[in-house]
Amino acid sequence: MARVMPSQVVQTIDELFPHAAKNAPGAVLMAQHGSQLLGIMKLVKDVPDELIMLTAADYSELILAESTIEEHLAHWRARGDIGEMARVKGVDAASVAWMSAATSGIPPNPACRCAHAGYLLEDYH
Repeated sequence: MARVMPSQVVQTIDELFPHAAKNAPGAVLMAQHGSQLLGIMKLVKDVPDELIMLTAADYSELILAESTIEEHLAHWRARGDIGEMARVKGVDAASVAWMSAATSGIPPNPACRCAHAGYLLEDYH
């Protein structure tokens, strides 16, 4: 299996869900996004653990986002195109996953993270 870097996850989310980088309000994830969300989930899970360097709060958000996506995918498979994806702490799950991936390897200072969201752990090697 190929080694997935955090920047690949960010790039994929940016391409599939451009609103995620901007944390745009009103973005809705529906059943038609299911295969894209499943692909993102697989990419996130294929990032080696040593490259996932998140604060406890960011890691919790990542786990909540993954759980939300998994639960909604199962719901949509069982019941069809009913309802939209629940939000995690006020943003859609793709936005939370993007934020967590984008902050990998960035110092825990929130101001630094915002100013340097493009820097990822692999950029330090």
